[in-house]
Amino acid sequence: MSSDSDGSRRTTVVTDRDAEVLALIGQGRNFPIYLIDEMGVTAKEVNGSVENLMAASYITWRGTRPMGYLTFDVTEEGRKYLESRGYTVQDKVGVLSDIDRTFIAAVREMGVKKFDI
Repeated sequence: MSSDSDGSRRTTVVTDRDAEVLALIGQGRNFPIYLIDEMGVTAKEVNGSVENLMAASYITWRGTRPMGYLTFDVTEEGRKYLESRGYTVQDKVGVLSDIDRTFIAAVREMGVKKFDI
């Protein structure tokens, strides 16, 4: 649920694709490019799902720094929604996947020595 500018509540409809995006974010695939690649959909489709999930308060931006604008975290409401759909939600603590390492290596090759996520 989210609020309109007049304070009234409106319901956000979460589609099956939105739920798949949420599940991938919950698994640590929280960069839009990962979602596009893994789902085989367009950036516009992923952006639509991200907008729906944010309107439903299921995800938030990770931070205000440049890399934070590109990553998402699942909220407690989002975790409950995933569990209600039968997904298993696990906390990720300091785990980097191979694709994460590849991404970091590519960023470093571009000359970036340090960045905030």
